Amino acid sequence: MDVNLTNKLLMSVPFSKDSVFSGTVIYMCAHDENGAMGLVVNRCIPALKLSEIKTQLGASGDTSFLNDLPILYGGPVEEEKGFVLHSCDYASDQTSKLADGFSLTSHSQIIRDIQAGKGPEDALVMLGYSGWSPGQLENELKHNFWLYTDADPALVFRASFREKWPKALNKIGVDPHCFSLNVGAA
Repeated sequence: MDVNLTNKLLMSVPFSKDSVFSGTVIYMCAHDENGAMGLVVNRCIPALKLSEIKTQLGASGDTSFLNDLPILYGGPVEEEKGFVLHSCDYASDQTSKLADGFSLTSHSQIIRDIQAGKGPEDALVMLGYSGWSPGQLENELKHNFWLYTDADPALVFRASFREKWPKALNKIGVDPHCFSLNVGAA
């Protein structure tokens, strides 16, 4: 493993035609000899709102605040499993601190705590995750499927979903508008 991408942002290359990951930004939660795991932070599931699955999340009472919380597509693995990527100002027994500015909780208690006003300041709720077997991500990097940069809480939590990919690319000096999908053309 040449580079460890834990706590990095992985961006699809501007000319990617991969329908699953085209235009995505992935926060990398883990990357080691056992493989890699990350969460797409810029793709909403438009037909689904948190308020629609409140029972599964353990929320009760007034859940109108859930109408404003979108659910993101974390990736194609275990799409029924929920994750909350959030700021480090919240912690429970089920929270893993990933890095400065980033923690991960996959227990429904965080939704109840958000409902009670005791949740994190910044949070992204998602279903599914992106996973790679040992050596798979390294192979994809060798074939230039991905670019990466340092994770930035402001970009991950506060930029609009539409702005995240171009802003992440701009962090490494890449202007996504300069690329054509006809990469092989003369």
